[in-house]
Order: sequence, then structure tokens, then C-alpha cells
Amino acid sequence: MNYNSLKNILITGFYPKLSLEKILNNEYYIPLVSFCDIPLSEINEHSQDYGKYLIGLDKEKWGKNNNINPVHYIICENNNELYNDLNNSINQDLLEKIYGKNKTIRNRKEELISLTLLDNILGYLKEEKGNIIKNGKVIRKNKMFYYEREWRYIPKVEYDVIGRKSIILPKFLLLERKTNIKQLKGTATEIPKEDTKLKDGYNNRLKENHVLKFSPTDVKYIIVEKERQIPRFINYLSKLNQFGGNANITIEDKKLLFSRLMSLNNIKNDF
Repeated sequence: MNYNSLKNILITGFYPKLSLEKILNNEYYIPLVSFCDIPLSEINEHSQDYGKYLIGLDKEKWGKNNNINPVHYIICENNNELYNDLNNSINQDLLEKIYGKNKTIRNRKEELISLTLLDNILGYLKEEKGNIIKNGKVIRKNKMFYYEREWRYIPKVEYDVIGRKSIILPKFLLLERKTNIKQLKGTATEIPKEDTKLKDGYNNRLKENHVLKFSPTDVKYIIVEKERQIPRFINYLSKLNQFGGNANITIEDKKLLFSRLMSLNNIKNDF
């Protein structure tokens, strides 16, 4: 997170966005907001990968009340039985059957159960380690994701794609086609270009309908990079008319937020 992103989140709350996640042998778009359950003593390495501006929120009171859940990490190695079992069960053939144009799951109840299971399994499944990719480029290889202790907010929004209502979207559903998007012919490797209009439309829907709000009392830390930035940030907070996606913020709320300000440099020195 950068300086401007932190300021925007403090006003608007969190906007879920489609995040491309590699799970087993496929890629999926998952609508989410990601958090890490790490102590301040371990924040230095995290900031190197994800930015030097952070906000800490109350996990017990705010996080759990908003249905934020920890992910399940899996060791993605060929000699791992769980990995192999899941790969054999949730494969490309199954995804094509469930999401493809030609229905092979005839029973509507069976179809809904299959989609619900996929949404809940895949949405909270993550590789133990892997590459960090930003803007299509690998910025760090073999990152141990397990140490991040990630928690996710996944709103119960359903995308109506080719007549299926699903939260998790296999990547091939957001590929441009020479034919209609509903005709799922070909694979991601044959036509790799994404349908950005469709993807942007989903993100806009998330922004409009699924804001993750928070109040000043939910905030445990607001962390900026340098100590000298704190007075400027206090000045910024003092001028706010709304906070965390909520309409009002009082003078007492602002005083509370002032006390939550910390600098990353001081945390590094103290811990």
C-alpha cells in the first residue's frame, strides 16, 4: 500500500477487487480483500513486498464480525497426497463441465452444491509458497506465503456467467473470444488476452455494492513510513468529514485516530 492508497481507504473503506490467484493447476479470479495476521515485530519483511503504509484493525471484534476468515495453505508438491487428491478432483475437465456451455451436471441441486463447494474451497485455498506478481511481472520468487497468515474477506456476490451463478471465476471465463463470451471454446493458452471490459464491470459492481466498512474504534494502528510524516497525517485526519465508508466522524474519533499513528521506521528500531 502507498501513501495515497492509505488515505483513500481511510475515507472509503475497503473495495473488494478480482484477484488472480493460482490454485492447484488452474488460475481463478476471486473477489476479495486480503489481510495478514502478523505481529508488529514481523512487519518489516511484509512491508518490503506490499508497501510501507499500513492499517491494523481489530481481528476479534471487527474481522470476525465481517466474516473474514483465514486461508488454508497447501504444499504444492507432487509427493503431497492432499495436493494430488485436490488436483485430481478439481481439474480442468470438472471446471469445463460446471462452467462450460454444455451442461453435464443435469440436476440443478447438484450443480448448486458443486458451485458452492468450489467457491468455499477455492476461495480460501493458497499455495504455501510461490511468486509475487505485480502488473504481470514476478517481483519476488519462492515467497513463503505461509508466514503471512493471510485472512480474506470474500463477499457473497454472484456473477451470472453463461447461466451459472458463482463467486469464484476460473480465468478462462474472462478471456476474449472470437465468438461470443458465452461460447467457451478453446483454452487460456490458446487465447490468453483477458476481456478487460467484463473484468472492470465486475470490479465496479463490487465497489458499488460490497464495501467493507470500519469505524475509528476498529483501528489499532495507522502506520506511515517515516516519523516526520505523522504531523502531516494528523492534519489530513483532522479535515476528514467521513471515515471508513461511513458518513460521519466526530472530533473524539479523530483524537482516537491520532493516538493510533505510528511510523514504520520506529517499529523497525523498537522491534
